[in-house]
Amino acid sequence: MLCIEVTSNGETICTAGLADWGIVSASLGSGTHVGVPPRPGFELTVNGVDGDVLVEWASRPFLLGESFTIEIVEATPDTPSRRYSDPEFQSLAEAKGLVHARGLYRWLKRRLGELGAEYGDQLASEGDA
Repeated sequence: MLCIEVTSNGETICTAGLADWGIVSASLGSGTHVGVPPRPGFELTVNGVDGDVLVEWASRPFLLGESFTIEIVEATPDTPSRRYSDPEFQSLAEAKGLVHARGLYRWLKRRLGELGAEYGDQLASEGDA
């Protein structure tokens, strides 16, 4: 079966593949990730969609200085480490969206404070007009 083999610094992280019409992807993303506590940084994720189930082979922090390689190989895929049904996946997506919204709120609040410090006098005088 055609699979993607993901390695980091020469060590195989996983070999991911799905039969038939499954979708497989490997990605490196940045942002705040759901966890306890939520953590900023980069995360390497290898996942896919098998029918109506999200499957995951790997999800781990990606550290400064690391490199990774994705290679198409003919192989037997590893068994996914996680399987999420549609309701579980929806719950996970909502939790990630909530963390994103909180981060955006904090950024907007900080930016509003910066603008207030920079333009406070001008804004106050325009408000009186």
